[in-house]
Amino acid sequence: MNSFLKYLIIAVVILSVVTGIIIFYPKSIELSLKGVMYRLGEDGFEPVTLNIKGRIIKSITRGKKFTGTIDIEGLEIPVPKGQRYLEVPFAHSSLPITYAYYINNVAHNYTVGMLLTDKKWERFTILIENNDNIPDNNTWMNENRLIISAPSNNREEGMSLSKQLLPQEFGIYFE
Repeated sequence: MNSFLKYLIIAVVILSVVTGIIIFYPKSIELSLKGVMYRLGEDGFEPVTLNIKGRIIKSITRGKKFTGTIDIEGLEIPVPKGQRYLEVPFAHSSLPITYAYYINNVAHNYTVGMLLTDKKWERFTILIENNDNIPDNNTWMNENRLIISAPSNNREEGMSLSKQLLPQEFGIYFE
């Protein structure tokens, strides 16, 4: 009986270690997706390419975190390319794209927007932050919001993808 208990304990320990590795081992992501950038309330779209390279790290105490780069070809981002590294927490399949960078030894922040994804990290919608230099313009205007969706080939596909990924709480309604 003692021998059986010993093997049982060893089996439980091995199973626990393997389960922990499977659950908490960082997931690598390297994607380049063609998508569209469109504005609500307007017709038309512009093609963009969404490049994501990084890892998703899970932690018992701190939840999930994305580390890596998210570049959007077709969207002007005033952050030097070498300083676009992100290390941000995410929950409920969304994460902020906010860069902290330096120019002439002065710290700056630039928020691109909020990225929403499916659980497999295969489909994406980005709600672009309004970064105009307009005083007190801190809010997104839902009726003319700029949105990027990938993968998609046209505005209709992009809007359909956004409808699937955006939670109702965001209060964005598509025409």
